[in-house]
Amino acid sequence: MTRRFLRGAASIVFLATLHGQSPAPAIPVDPVAGILDAFRTHYVVALGEGGHGNEQAHRFRLSLIRDPRFAAVVNDLVVESGSARYQDVMDRFVRGDNVNAEV
Repeated sequence: MTRRFLRGAASIVFLATLHGQSPAPAIPVDPVAGILDAFRTHYVVALGEGGHGNEQAHRFRLSLIRDPRFAAVVNDLVVESGSARYQDVMDRFVRGDNVNAEV
């Protein structure tokens, strides 16, 4: 399974198509499971970060991508973060080159 990490656009929102179905009533679900279910049924699933520096959202996104189910469901990620200063490091990582964790 190929994974791609790309720098992307600033704000991201959930994009979903109901395919002619009526929306189901809102019920509480585990957030990680709910997002993974969305990846199973939609071509694009996106998460916003809230305000910049939102540590709670950052911790949640880390828990999402570290969940063992994530790699089985998600193929491609678009990440809007970082700096052009590290573009060469990202390019090497995407090519599969060794990247020093100290960079």
